[in-house]
Amino acid sequence: MATPEGKVGASAPAVSGSAWAVLRERPFRALWLADFINNLGFFAQAVGAGWLMTSLTSDAHVIALVQTATSLPLFVLAIPAGILADLVDRRRLIRDANILLTLVAAALAALTFAGHASVFALLAFTFVLGAIDALQEPAWGALIPEVVSARALPSAIALNGIGFNLTRVLGPPIAGFLVAVTGPAAAFAINAASFVPTIAVMRPRAGWRWPTRTAFADGFAKTWSVARTSVGVRRVLARNAAFSTCSSVLFALMPLLVREHFHGSAVQLGVLLGALGAGSVTIAQFFGEVRTRLGIEGAVFIGTVTLGACVIVAGCTPWFPLAVVALFVAGFGWLTVLSTLNTSIQFAVDPQHRAAGFALYLVTSQGINAVGAALWGIVASAGGVGTAFVAAGALFIILGAATRRIPLPWSQ
Repeated sequence: MATPEGKVGASAPAVSGSAWAVLRERPFRALWLADFINNLGFFAQAVGAGWLMTSLTSDAHVIALVQTATSLPLFVLAIPAGILADLVDRRRLIRDANILLTLVAAALAALTFAGHASVFALLAFTFVLGAIDALQEPAWGALIPEVVSARALPSAIALNGIGFNLTRVLGPPIAGFLVAVTGPAAAFAINAASFVPTIAVMRPRAGWRWPTRTAFADGFAKTWSVARTSVGVRRVLARNAAFSTCSSVLFALMPLLVREHFHGSAVQLGVLLGALGAGSVTIAQFFGEVRTRLGIEGAVFIGTVTLGACVIVAGCTPWFPLAVVALFVAGFGWLTVLSTLNTSIQFAVDPQHRAAGFALYLVTSQGINAVGAALWGIVASAGGVGTAFVAAGALFIILGAATRRIPLPWSQ
């Protein structure tokens, strides 16, 4: 699974230590471990691609397109992939997608190792990897309830979130060191290998049976109906759009910030991304208390303002250690906002339409991430990467205040 926003439970609030007890259920444990390894590969790919692009060009707009190429496929394919996941054997869909991902990632590693990587090739491979991953993303979300008991489902979702943020802490620094020592080709090779455990644990139950046009048409009609008639969905999407507009600057321009602003290496890039993940893991342990004290809308507002302020600090400060601290604190805001929005979308629609609602949520996140990354790249080209970070942080705060009074659906 390739994108933070798309991760099932990637931003889910952690529960008590008993969440780990769900690992006693063998089917879920196998999936969780496979996904954990795959997430490590995702961050290795992200660090390698971002750093390689800064080696191929100094054009901030082009560098930011790496994030666009990552996010755009899920924007385009989220709804069709969600419909497909409801109509075919999900295990076979996931397994076959991971076989393709292994081949494509290995090809990128070989191309880079041979010294033939180019701007176009890197963007093309990134887009193809994102497209294949987008096809399996909704299937992963629907698979978890099939492998754990209903009682264990909340713990399973929370544990997925903990696992994703642990890999966000571990993956970028390891990948950064690897890229600095051996080059980005090694990071791409690790990404290719990370899909193998998923291929091994997926046991298809049926052969391919493509759905009819009528089934697809019915799925699109249901999704459009949810978007048109659900006030709750529109409210969540509005808050999510405000958040995604600014958050795209982090993954789009972080490599350029490290190289040009701090004159650092891939190791420093990994440290900054790891700091963001460490902050997310830390606040996850206290998210329930934060939500209780601040309320739903208050938690999103404070999280947004915190994130905006930290992005401004990261873009202004000449001291790398202060940027690390700022990104660590930014992790608090990142998880607080995303965990609330990801949970709220589940309450925005009736249970039978939740897949459609979540598909719309993914479309909003990834579409705005793709466009936002390109726009922040233009800003950085015109005024410098620090200016882009400061502008994004200020807009974070402005949009957070502007959308503060939009109520979010919530139910206990």
